[in-house]
Amino acid sequence: MSALIANRLANWQLAKADLRAFLGRNPGNVPATALLTRLVAADEGPAAGEAVLAALPPDTSSDPEVMLAQATLLEAQGHVDAAIAKTKAADAANNSSEVTCLFMFRLLTRQGHFEEAAGWLERLTSADPNIGTPYLLASKIRTFKPGTPMFASALARADDPSIAQSERAQLHLALGAAYRAAKEHEKSFHHFSTGNALVDRIYLPAEAEREFRDRMRVTGTELEGRETDRRKGSNLIFVVGMPRSGSTLAAQILAAYPRVTSIGESNAFSICIAAATEVGVFEAANDFGPEFFSGLAERYIEALPDFARDADIIVDKALFKFSNLGLLSLIFPGAQIVHSARDLRDTCFSLFCQYFDSAHSYAYRQDTLAHFSHLYEKAMTYWNAQFGDRIYPLSYEAMIADTEGETRRLLDAVGLGFHPDCLNFRETEGNSWTASVYQVRQGLYASSVGAWKRHEAELQPLSEGLKNKPFQDFT
Repeated sequence: MSALIANRLANWQLAKADLRAFLGRNPGNVPATALLTRLVAADEGPAAGEAVLAALPPDTSSDPEVMLAQATLLEAQGHVDAAIAKTKAADAANNSSEVTCLFMFRLLTRQGHFEEAAGWLERLTSADPNIGTPYLLASKIRTFKPGTPMFASALARADDPSIAQSERAQLHLALGAAYRAAKEHEKSFHHFSTGNALVDRIYLPAEAEREFRDRMRVTGTELEGRETDRRKGSNLIFVVGMPRSGSTLAAQILAAYPRVTSIGESNAFSICIAAATEVGVFEAANDFGPEFFSGLAERYIEALPDFARDADIIVDKALFKFSNLGLLSLIFPGAQIVHSARDLRDTCFSLFCQYFDSAHSYAYRQDTLAHFSHLYEKAMTYWNAQFGDRIYPLSYEAMIADTEGETRRLLDAVGLGFHPDCLNFRETEGNSWTASVYQVRQGLYASSVGAWKRHEAELQPLSEGLKNKPFQDFT
């Protein structure tokens, strides 16, 4: 598989390996180096990305691909305005590509410039109307709706067998989102179901169970006998939970506090997980002493963007830490943990309406959604027993019902105390792009609570799956 195809499928490890092999045979190749820079910056942190780009000579700095790589590094460091300027310069250099348009959309939506962002998607569909991604992204910022030219284009192409299956999946999911916003729920669910059926993802339940079990048992056992220094990581707040559980809202509220900086869905802790996996921590955590975990803490700090280096308090929202809370506690014993939770039926239905990368292979079928949800529940039950009140449970439904009261309780739990800015969280500039980037700027609304009930009959397999308890002796 070529690196470009692997990148499109979000298999970054394979894409990076392909690119490094190619550059071994073709050192100094500008497009390959620029693409590798972007992938490494996203997966390993901006410092690692800068090291890749440094291999190119200075006279390549005006190349459009290099400028896009530089823009990626600027965004990773939190310099969004500079990243926008650099991307526009790349576009002016005749590089009006899919990558340029999608990256500009990402940057502009981070700043809340949704109408301008939509214009870049329209440019992309005008150039190639058979790409599904721009329709899907437009549906997330509510500019894709019945009666618009983009909507008509998607409707005409969604069932065209000459268009790639993965693109048609995104077209159907975009149509489902548009019909849902228009309150045409029967049509909406039809397109969500059709789109998910077209997604080619493989979820392996037994492998997922093994990974969860090993990570909880090994690092959990190691925690029982280890003395910890609660000063390490005491300025870190990790927001964990299932995707679509209200975690973006929680991080945005915390980030509105004057002394708090959010790094969004950072990859900094993922770097620690990868390093621990590589040396076998999850097979035998007892073989690794405090020095090793202190080294992982240093790697985490090194992966932070520049704007967070001197922050008093950092909020990190990378949700899948919930299966790695043992490792997190070994690295940062004093870190605060906020567990964002929501009715699993609403969480799963919201996931069913999204198009994710390969990290969420469970999200496209009702039975696999239920299976993964049980793993999540068992993991959090285990960690709550291990950590007690170190994990603060934040209910999405409670936050909707009593925003000020829940905000006060959240801030008290992480040792901050109340600040009125946290009730104006919509004004907080985000430091990452997520599927909730538009919604969190619209304020709180009760219609998201119990949304699954509109499709109760169609979601019967999910409801039945969630009622079953397959992992009684999981740990």
